[in-house]
Amino acid sequence: MNKKIIGLICLTVVMLITFISLGANASIFYRTTPEKEKLLEKSQVHQDIENNEAQKQTKEKVDKMLDDVLIDVISTYQINKKDYNIIGLKDLNNFINGNYDGFKDKSFLEQAAKVIVEGLENRPMGSTMPNIFVKMDCSEIMIAYKDAESNNILRQFSVNKEKNIWDKKESSIKGKQFEPIK
Repeated sequence: MNKKIIGLICLTVVMLITFISLGANASIFYRTTPEKEKLLEKSQVHQDIENNEAQKQTKEKVDKMLDDVLIDVISTYQINKKDYNIIGLKDLNNFINGNYDGFKDKSFLEQAAKVIVEGLENRPMGSTMPNIFVKMDCSEIMIAYKDAESNNILRQFSVNKEKNIWDKKESSIKGKQFEPIK
């Protein structure tokens, strides 16, 4: 029995030494050199540059399309830009917080926030980012966008001073067709 225990201990030690040596030498199969590491790093940097360039190109395409949509909506509805302050969604918080010249009246801004939220609700899937037109005399707010079928949508809210409410009107006119951005 002692011989069996000694044999098992020897076998275990031999196996342990074998595994340790294989583990130490396993890097032979997966060895990287400083040159390979540099190539991998350059490859990653190149891929990052390509991704950033692709993102930049996509952003430029989207911005151009949104500018074209705005021009199309203004043209379709014959909006006089001089009468309105055009606010993008990115600037909406600044407007609501009174950070736009000519729009400092807290009461109007509170009403405008409610009207704008209502105007932004229930936009169909596939529509473009809307633009918000606020008339300089604070009498009208319009939400304009293009839907997936290229219809120019205009939601108009006008102050009804007699009833002290905002009257709502929505119209849709077929606009210029735009190709989806790929």
